[in-house]
Amino acid sequence: MFRGIRALHTSAASLAEKKVSLSFRKEAKGFVRRSKGPGNHKNFINVSSTTLLKKSESQLPDLKPQTLTKNVVTNFPNDSVKALHHLGSFRKGQFNEAFPRPVSLVRDVTIRLEQILKKALTTDSTNTRIAIVGESGVGKTTTLAQFQSMAKSHKAIVFAINNADNFVDGSSDFGPSALDTAEYRQPMVTRKLIKKFFKANKDELNIPLTEDIKFATVKSFGERKGKQQDLAFKAKENTLFDVLNHAVHYRGDLSHCLHFTFAQLSASNVPVFLTVDNFTAFTQNPITAYRNTKNNRIYFDRFEIPSLILSYIRGDAKFNKGGVIVSSSGKHKSNDTLSVALGDKIYEPYAKFGDFDPKFAATLQSLEKFEVPSLNKEEVGSLLQYYLDQGIIHNEKTDEINFESYRDNKFFYSSGNPRELLRSCTLNYY
Repeated sequence: MFRGIRALHTSAASLAEKKVSLSFRKEAKGFVRRSKGPGNHKNFINVSSTTLLKKSESQLPDLKPQTLTKNVVTNFPNDSVKALHHLGSFRKGQFNEAFPRPVSLVRDVTIRLEQILKKALTTDSTNTRIAIVGESGVGKTTTLAQFQSMAKSHKAIVFAINNADNFVDGSSDFGPSALDTAEYRQPMVTRKLIKKFFKANKDELNIPLTEDIKFATVKSFGERKGKQQDLAFKAKENTLFDVLNHAVHYRGDLSHCLHFTFAQLSASNVPVFLTVDNFTAFTQNPITAYRNTKNNRIYFDRFEIPSLILSYIRGDAKFNKGGVIVSSSGKHKSNDTLSVALGDKIYEPYAKFGDFDPKFAATLQSLEKFEVPSLNKEEVGSLLQYYLDQGIIHNEKTDEINFESYRDNKFFYSSGNPRELLRSCTLNYY
């Protein structure tokens, strides 16, 4: 037997093809830096706080001061919700994206706020200086938003600072102040506040000026560099709207404009409310993250805007009509400064400065305590009924639910905390 032998053969050896070299295209416009982040798509946090997950709107009454009904879920009115968005009254993490419009529950505290507002509309701000306190997630920011909405319904002016942390956490630029009231200014924070204030209160700012103000306007690059011209606004001829309409486009420092605005608001008879959320940032961090030229950390009242806030809390400055409302935050560590000022704790003379600031506590004694309690069973039931009707609660056996038993379970799980209640309805399925 012969075995087949596979024939061996060779072919001409050839080198691999040379790889085509690629070069970066040189565009005529020059190098373009690649933008960081999600590009044209929002990240999850921004999507969840701006996208309407539920578009079927149920008929709800508006939050109007004259028609408040206890334990009723209400919409924020259309005429004020835009202003509240400009003021930053609605926060990420409040699940407002689950509703066509932000909603709130009329509670006992809401009716009490309406009574405080009614008094403040006819008296000066020294008679209405309120500190909203309560446990974390109980609805202090929402309560403050309810007050702002009702104030806007009365055509009042609202100057809102929605996060006091911006003044103490070292996140903004700062420099020496040209004013006598403070040592340091924060230009970008001041500019943002003026823009928000102007957008939210355009319709109420037709207030005749009581004194003149000038802006040194630097001409654009197309014209002669360095040449300035003063733009003047005259008393009785111009209004505060004219000044702020120019200020939002002004490229210079706006510290003088901010103090001028408050001086004009204090001199007018239009109701004005100064509101500060996360106010406990000042009690937690009275010594800020900013440092002076000697590398020493700066006390917070050396800055223009915190100093301005304290002047209205003390009563050194006041509005002819209106008030000052500050709100604490549960994200800040517990501190005895505000508690001693409101009478909840006894003054401890040997307490460390990090736990108690006697100077600041003396200033805060002029504030009146306004506590926001947890929800009771009736209030939990009103919210749950709305969540079920709106489809917020995802449960395929909704029709089989024993509502009273379900309400009692939710009340137990959340301990009457509005934030935990909403989380249990949207994130947890039990």
